[in-house]
This record gives sequence, C-alpha cells and structure tokens, in this order.
Amino acid sequence: MSKLRVKTIVNEEHNIAAYHITNEKAETVDLFVYDHNINQKYHFFNENPEFEIFDISPCGQKIITITDSYVKKERKTKIFDIKSGEVLFETRDFFGYEALFTPKPNLILVRGAIQKKSNKVFVYDTEKKEVLHIMKGEFCLEYGGIDEKNQTFVYPNSKKKDEILVFDFHTLTERSIALKEKCKVQTVLPLKQGEYFVINEKMDAMKIDKVGNISWKTNLDFDELYFAPRGILFEDEIIFDMYEHIRLNLEAGEITEKEKKVKGRLSKYFGALAVPFGEGFKAIDLKTREVRDIEVEGLKVE
Repeated sequence: MSKLRVKTIVNEEHNIAAYHITNEKAETVDLFVYDHNINQKYHFFNENPEFEIFDISPCGQKIITITDSYVKKERKTKIFDIKSGEVLFETRDFFGYEALFTPKPNLILVRGAIQKKSNKVFVYDTEKKEVLHIMKGEFCLEYGGIDEKNQTFVYPNSKKKDEILVFDFHTLTERSIALKEKCKVQTVLPLKQGEYFVINEKMDAMKIDKVGNISWKTNLDFDELYFAPRGILFEDEIIFDMYEHIRLNLEAGEITEKEKKVKGRLSKYFGALAVPFGEGFKAIDLKTREVRDIEVEGLKVE
C-alpha cells in the first residue's frame, strides 16, 4: 500500500492537534482532532467529509473550517466546538480560501473573495458578522504571521517594494515599516523582541527591527523557486525543507546546513518534532534528525 500523507495543525499549549490524512490522489482518508491529554479522538470526517480544518483556536476548544465546494452558495466557513461537534458559527458572507483564529476570540483572519474582490485578506467579526478591515495587496496567509503576544498580524505589502505592514487586532489599525532596501518583500514572520524575519524577491533572508533596520542579510539561493517557501521557526533557527533543506541561524544570519535531500514540506508538531508531508505518519526530531513513528490511538498509516 502506498504511503498516506499527513498534515498536522497543533495547539502545543493545550496539547491538542488536528490531523488531515489524504492518499496519493489527494482524497481525504481521515480528518480528526486528537486531545493528547486524555487520548481522545474527535471525528470530523464521517459527518463532514467535504471540508478542511485550517486552525485550532488559542483556547484549544474550537476549529475553523472551510468547505471544499466551489459552488458559491455551498462554500461555508464554520467554527466547531471540538468536543461536542456543535457548529458555533457559520457564514456564506464571503468565499473563503483560508481562515485563521486571532488573539481576539470574536475576530478571524480570512483570505477569500469579498465585496466583489477576488483575493483579499480581511478581518471578520463573527459576532457582528461584518468585515472590519481589508489588508493591502494580495497574499496567502502563510506569507505573513500572527504575533500572539502583541496581538498583531504582520504581512508584506504586495503593492509597494520595500514595505511590510503590522495590523493590530486590538485597535484595528495598522502601521507600516519601510525597509532600508528597495526590494519587494515576499514573506515575513514575527520574531521575539519586536524583530521580523523577511525574505525578499531576490531570496535574500533578513532580520529587521521594528523600524526597518537590517541586522543581517543572507541569500538563500532558491534558484528553482518563484516564491519564497514557508519555514518553521525552531529555537534560534528557521528551517526549510522544501526543494532544498536549509537551516538558518537567526542570531548570526548564517546557513548552518544546506543539502538537496529533503523530506517534504514540514508541519510543526509537538516540542522538537515536525511532520514531513508525504512520508506517512512519521516525525523528524529537529534536534537529533531522528525519524520516528507518531503514535495516535486508533490510527494506522502505512
């Protein structure tokens, strides 16, 4: 039997994870949330095979989903209570592509079609059922990042070459950070102490401060890629494992590992573990490089 593919979404604070299992035809085999505190599995596949889980709430009690249908009237964004399976919220106000929870319980971050605009990122209030803010430009949610501590979302301004934007979920306002270099930003992630990790269109990786000063710059040399891949933040490194395996030290800006052999795109798991897409139910220890089986009661992935 061919290997199945596993995508994980993890809330490490509450020790709970969502698992989306697909076959080589990209067909869903299983979809569930697992509470590792009590070894309890909550099924969302048998009853609802048509949607994808995009996020687990910061409180660890809810999931946000979007149906797979491309028929507008059937395309729903829903929020479920994990334990009871109750639908807490659903809407067809927009045609969603991606959705994430935010540090504010009533606000979600969505990429989708809204107000006759086909590919926008916006903040939606699930209580008022209205759009509160539309971000500038067009981008996938993974090219920005939510800062839980500061309750902000940082993203690249696709309409301006040297700018990233920081949206505040508390004040519903945003500020711009101009980089000290004229080059379009492709992806940005929040780091500690108000710093940001940036990759520009030349595949230059940079660490900048809150006013745009560059601490260091290192070229990642992703020759075959049109757009910068998403990396995993782990301790003082960012790790890429798609097309090429690269480990970059965030303090010095130095590449500590680079090789052609890859395991596939990584999903963050618990602790030092990451799950490579396409390798069955395996996890890689980011410290020791050891590959191990992931044991979830009642799950068999070959």
